[in-house]
Amino acid sequence: MNNSSSDDYSSDDVSVKNNKNKHIKRGARGRPGKQGERGPKGDRGDRGQQGERGERGYDGKRGPRGERGKRGFRGASLVWKGPWDSTIHYNENDIVQYNGSAYITIEDNCNVIPGLDDCYWELFVAAGLNGTNGTNGTNGTNGTNGTNGTSFTWKGSWSNTTTYVMNDVVEYNGSSYIAISENVDLPPPSISWNLMAAKGESSPP
Repeated sequence: MNNSSSDDYSSDDVSVKNNKNKHIKRGARGRPGKQGERGPKGDRGDRGQQGERGERGYDGKRGPRGERGKRGFRGASLVWKGPWDSTIHYNENDIVQYNGSAYITIEDNCNVIPGLDDCYWELFVAAGLNGTNGTNGTNGTNGTNGTNGTSFTWKGSWSNTTTYVMNDVVEYNGSSYIAISENVDLPPPSISWNLMAAKGESSPP
């Protein structure tokens, strides 16, 4: 066995040399001792760096169908009545136009001006603001002289007792007609009359 420095362990006979070169037999290994008491809690470590964002997870399963909601209230039927008229009796939910705005009746009424009494009328749509005036256009060029026109004679409402001559103009059933030949007791339209201005259509209620 090779000599070594003091207190070295021998690899052959597990002996130890002391300073006097005496061999001391190493005893058997003892049992582990009891676990020591728990030491104090250490300081909190620094916060680690934020990890990378994970991949998006799979979509979850579709949830169960919700219960059916309650039935809503029945909607009101609105009636457009056109421009407000002081002689008309208005019922609830009638809508009128007054001074550019639309109002809806909330209580039956007659001859109550919209916008003055909120017990009977409620603003439905407010009138828009007036736009700014546009710039004046340039003057147009003078037109050429027109041909001499025909002279018409207004005769008022058509009468079966009047003799009409060419270019007489009459009113009949709301339209205007011009005579293209002399006639009497021949109401327009006919071979002696041409339509001059048709009767206008009535506005929808």
